[in-house]
Amino acid sequence: GLQPISGPVTLLNSSARAAYQAQNNVTKGELVYEILKTRGVSQKELDKCTESPFSDTKGYKYEKYICYASKNSDQWIKGNPDGTFKPNSFINRAEAAKAFTESDLFYVSQMIFDSNSSPKDVKESDWFFKFVDELSNDGVIDGYSDGTFKPNNNVNRAEFAKMAVAALF
Repeated sequence: GLQPISGPVTLLNSSARAAYQAQNNVTKGELVYEILKTRGVSQKELDKCTESPFSDTKGYKYEKYICYASKNSDQWIKGNPDGTFKPNSFINRAEAAKAFTESDLFYVSQMIFDSNSSPKDVKESDWFFKFVDELSNDGVIDGYSDGTFKPNNNVNRAEFAKMAVAALF
């Protein structure tokens, strides 16, 4: 479950002395790390993961976070059919919506799907519809001024920070 937040929350390894680089895209590995860090997963829990679940995460800087997210009770990351995770690849807006919903960072009290309020480029038949719809209805994610969501666009650091803050509060 969710842990209470105590103290300041630092997103995407930023600091007052380092440039946040808001337009930089977020990788899949960074997204897993940031969500679990924000959820308050302890080092003790992470240390229980001793075997890398994907062929391309062994030795990766966030290997334990990826392992935890793939093996703990909610198993909110699955990887690719070829046994890889591709932690350095960028995550798109549809994938981020799924991660935010399935990771329990955003508590979904009830799933009410309303295609009338969804962005015009998100259809009920899309695999990501329920995630985008729920987060959109609750103000966690926004579309663009033209009424679209652009689910295949990469998530940048500014968008990630906005989603994380909106999910938490």
